[in-house]
Formats: sequence, structure tokens, C-alpha cells
Amino acid sequence: KRFRISDRGRYQAIDTELEALERMGVGRAYDVETVEWALAKLKNDPDLRLGISLMANSCQIDVWWGLHSEVLKNDPALATRLYIEIPAALKTEQLQRAIALCEILKALGVKIVIADFGGKGSNLSTIYTLLPDAVKISELFTRRSQSEANWRKAQDGLVALTSAFC
Repeated sequence: KRFRISDRGRYQAIDTELEALERMGVGRAYDVETVEWALAKLKNDPDLRLGISLMANSCQIDVWWGLHSEVLKNDPALATRLYIEIPAALKTEQLQRAIALCEILKALGVKIVIADFGGKGSNLSTIYTLLPDAVKISELFTRRSQSEANWRKAQDGLVALTSAFC
């Protein structure tokens, strides 16, 4: 889940808001701003490492990623501290577009992470096609595995399965 800190200092889930942005067609603009923010933070703090979770429609080569790629190419140390999270629930056409983006980012030193594997709509082909550096298991499994043995067993199976591709 993605969170923001409210005016009162509390964490609030923003997944539904981000899904609404994506449905309205402005999710990519949000992701562009987020990546620009992350690059600026990484430039200002050489010890910082940041992970940015992209929306499905942002996982493709476009003019913005071309500009971001130039920044990363010119600062290889910055690229190695950036982690881009790709949703596990990509549709076939989105996955095809994500392949080129991930190849470019990996070549620049960016780490690729598959997010929310085991969650709604997850697709194993996202993992074996993109060969990420890491896979984040869905919060559904991590939460329920704390108290239920069958979920713990299922989570262990997901970890074993994903480790074959990372």
C-alpha cells in the first residue's frame, strides 16, 4: 500500500486516490512528478536510497523517461540508489511496454522491483519476463501469514517461486 502523511501526522492509504488518477488518465503525470522529486532528493543526499512505485500506465518509454534516463546516465551513482517498483498486475500490452523501460533502467544501474506480487491481478509472467532485482510480496500474504498457518505456507511458496527469477 502507498501512504501519505496527513496534516495531523497520521498515515493515510492513498491507493484508491492513485487508482482514480490512473482511471482519469493523469496517473503518468503524477508518476513523472514523483520521479523528478526522487531524483532531486537523491542528488541532494548521496546516502539516500529511494523506491518509487509506478502505476501500470507509466511503465513504458516516453519523452519523460527519456529525460529521466539522461539524468541517470549522467550520474551513475544516483541511478544505483534508485529502485523502480513495477506492478505485478500488468496486462499483456502493459508488460510488453514495460520490457523496454526495464531494460534501459537496468542498463543504467537502476534496481527493478516487482510490487504487490500475490495481490489482486498479479501475474507471474511479469516476474519471469522482467527478471527484477527483487519482488515485494503482497501485503495480503504478509499480514495474514502472521496468524494463519496456511497463509504462512502460501507465502513461503511465493518466496520460493519468486526467488527462482531474482
